[in-house]
Amino acid sequence: MKKLFFILLLFVGKSLFAQEKPELFLEFKNNNRQQRIFYGGRILGLNATQIEGDGYSGYDKVGFMGGAGVSFFIKENWAINLQILYSRKGSVNRNTADDPYVGTVFSDYIAKVNVIELPLSFEYYHNRWVFNAGGAFNILINESEEFGYYPQNDRYVPPAFQRFTADALLGLKYNLFSKIYVFAKFQYGITPMRRVENTPLQVNYGVHQLNNQLSFGIQYLF
Repeated sequence: MKKLFFILLLFVGKSLFAQEKPELFLEFKNNNRQQRIFYGGRILGLNATQIEGDGYSGYDKVGFMGGAGVSFFIKENWAINLQILYSRKGSVNRNTADDPYVGTVFSDYIAKVNVIELPLSFEYYHNRWVFNAGGAFNILINESEEFGYYPQNDRYVPPAFQRFTADALLGLKYNLFSKIYVFAKFQYGITPMRRVENTPLQVNYGVHQLNNQLSFGIQYLF
């Protein structure tokens, strides 16, 4: 039985290494006889975000991001990319302070801003690399905000984040193998995600608040 298992393992390993190297996306595209110009894609990843102007620093709010996209090739190596994503953003800060009367006091701040994100960008394909730049239009789905143990959500005082916002974006993708890409992108608000007059005093520093976002993930093109 052990000999049979070893022979089977050896056969499977040999078969795997004997397979031809899978073609990368550009090879697949250029070898396509139909000369397609549209390619779809599935996207899955994570955001690391902060809210510029809330007095806290660090990309501490981690949230899911996922959806689909399409690339329209206008030249051999140039494409326009449009995506539709569900994206979770916001800000997190966790503090502790020593109170002489009650001991350690926890002072947490959590802002959750969930949006439909519509990135539109130009892409340049060079071997395994893709460079992209453009913008993203965001539509607010829901929001919540907590200061310590006192939540501000839709049932009490609305956090008043903007319904529609826009970001500028820069990104980089790498063709890991076959039609699988890994990517990283940076987004920064060009319109406020919350205006200063709508910002609670606890996080109001006299400026409009902007989205500040790093995203990492994987994309499959087909």
